[in-house]
Amino acid sequence: MTARVGLCCIASLLVQLSLVAQDAAPRKAVPLDPVEAILDAFKSNQVVTLPGGHAGNELHALLLRLIRDRRFPAAVNDLVVEFGNARYQDLIDRFVRGEEIANGTLKRVWQDTTVPGTTHDNPLAEAVFRAVRELNASLPPERRVRVLLADPPIDWDHIRRKEDHRWWVVQRSPYAADLIRREVIARQRRGLVVYGNGHFPRREILTNYDASDYQSQTITSWIEAAGQKVFVIFGDGASIEALQPEIKAWPQFSVTVVKGTVLGAADFGAINPVETRYAILGPEKFQPIPRDQWRTRRVEDQVDAIIYLGKGSTQAALSPTLCEDPNYVAMRLNRIAVTGLPAAEGDRVKRLCGGKVHAEQ
Repeated sequence: MTARVGLCCIASLLVQLSLVAQDAAPRKAVPLDPVEAILDAFKSNQVVTLPGGHAGNELHALLLRLIRDRRFPAAVNDLVVEFGNARYQDLIDRFVRGEEIANGTLKRVWQDTTVPGTTHDNPLAEAVFRAVRELNASLPPERRVRVLLADPPIDWDHIRRKEDHRWWVVQRSPYAADLIRREVIARQRRGLVVYGNGHFPRREILTNYDASDYQSQTITSWIEAAGQKVFVIFGDGASIEALQPEIKAWPQFSVTVVKGTVLGAADFGAINPVETRYAILGPEKFQPIPRDQWRTRRVEDQVDAIIYLGKGSTQAALSPTLCEDPNYVAMRLNRIAVTGLPAAEGDRVKRLCGGKVHAEQ
């Protein structure tokens, strides 16, 4: 009798352990409407990230949809953007408040960032600023959304060498993080941070997740090192389709929270593959790390949610009037040369301007 009771207890224990194991198994990720998911994230977070700092038509369309949603000003106080030089913060403050600013002056906000090439030379950045301006015109002063320009305040008139430019480039993440801490977190406001994907993970994969050097920090790591939380939304497409095939049927830009899911349990390298990882030995001194020494880190330890990019976001064309201006072409070619970018970047500017460059030079 005793033996039978013992066997029954063991069988019951095995069933319970099996159920626990099943409960612990990662579940499938589920899609959420992006606007709903982003606004919902602000219910428990002061800072939420959104890929879109590098010009892409579809992601900017999503950002505009978000700004124009009637619930946006109640959820978000500050829009923190990569595509704006902080030297012009006062100018953009006045613009989104409704003051008239000449187009030739306003465009310096996005054309004079630390990026020497054509990344922001399209109508998308301006469209975002004008959308915030339009929104604010319908709001009382105390509810107006502020745009925070988070690219360091570089002055291109004083950039003479590659080293001059690098001094500003290495400040991109720490400058943005400090701005967010001062203007958003410390003031008990809520900020949507629109930047390129690479600024968001909690550890930098390129440095094999070693965060001991300042050059390996991200915006998120700088902020969270001070004890504040960031809700990180990371962008991906084909990689998460490989991890969960039915994602191919999701609407583009669906957002999914990754904690406890198949995606969250995956290695971050599967959704953010890199060809090389390196150890930082000093400023501009990087040593490749052998592949057999590459560390793994779960997706859910790096980010909180993923926005499904689907087929990606097509790049916006140059603003149509730019190539008509020989000063613009000369400015871009000069900055590309001074910062030591490959000659192909200069050739790209000429190609984008379709031969008009040669006639003007």
